[in-house]
Amino acid sequence: MAETPEGSDGLDEAVVDRVPVGLFAIDRDWTIRLWNRSLQVWTGRGREEAMGRDARSIFPALAMPRHSSRIETLFEGGPPVVFSYELNAQLFVCKREGDRERHYSCVSSAMRGGAVVLFTVEDRTEAVSSLAELRRELVLRKAAEASLLDALKVKEMLVREASHRVMNNLTIIASLIGLESRRAQDDARCGFEELEARISSIALIHELLYKGEIGKEIWLDDYLERLCRSVFSTFLPADSPAKLELELAAVSLDVDDTLYLGLIVVELLTNSLKYAIIPRNGGLIRVSLRGLEEGWMELSVADDGPGIRLAADRGAAETSGDSLGQSLVSLLASEIGAELSRGNGPGTLVALLIPQKSK
Repeated sequence: MAETPEGSDGLDEAVVDRVPVGLFAIDRDWTIRLWNRSLQVWTGRGREEAMGRDARSIFPALAMPRHSSRIETLFEGGPPVVFSYELNAQLFVCKREGDRERHYSCVSSAMRGGAVVLFTVEDRTEAVSSLAELRRELVLRKAAEASLLDALKVKEMLVREASHRVMNNLTIIASLIGLESRRAQDDARCGFEELEARISSIALIHELLYKGEIGKEIWLDDYLERLCRSVFSTFLPADSPAKLELELAAVSLDVDDTLYLGLIVVELLTNSLKYAIIPRNGGLIRVSLRGLEEGWMELSVADDGPGIRLAADRGAAETSGDSLGQSLVSLLASEIGAELSRGNGPGTLVALLIPQKSK
């Protein structure tokens, strides 16, 4: 090496000393023919000390058959050999006294027709440290997520239990009101039955929350079917010839809006039952729900009764309760941003255009 500016492997030492990776080369006898500045710094061995020595005396792990056999193939023209730091952490031990443990990866390739094998050693310590830190962070994050999931399960259990208790309490209240309605006179009985139906509509939502997914939207087809049949059973005897037709699409709405919508349906059904069904001892009520484009749905309640009569045609005593119901429907519709429309003849039709809030 002192006789020419190039090493016997044909590489200019001035060039290889500028490369920020460790470079060394061996011949077929494993004699070191090249040793650059990065390796001098990493190993603490100067070029004069390393040149001419058997590479296995500096890196003893290279003598292991599983490593040496792979390197020997390079002298026969074999493909490059990769020694990853994950699988070969102790292959290139460059730790000096006072220095932290370092990790190196290496690619070995043949040069000059297999006469020389060049080792390119890269310091991967920082990458290993970053990977270890990421793994520690991942473990901590998984532990935090597990803790949050446990807390969420407890919260869901508490919410579900609260819904169950509220449902039970409302059911008891509705039952007490139902018992009281049976003892009341006709005018008072109707008021009790309306109140029972309103409370039952709220209790039904809590039942669905208890049985379903906490915090999710409620499927209106299931809820409205059960609600409508419950109102019918409250106001009509089991052998009533009145008919209820339901055409309900599978659309969903958030819990709060469903609560208002349920109360609206109770008022509309009650009104139809009072003025279209009960006086005639029969008739038809049709409830329809369909999804529309661009995030809207339409709900309609229609009957085949005499239709809406102007208040002037009725006495004040007859219209007061109905007027209260209509005012309640209008108020509840505004709460959910629904557009309310009424039709007259034949029968009565009330329709709501309801926005589905973005999820």
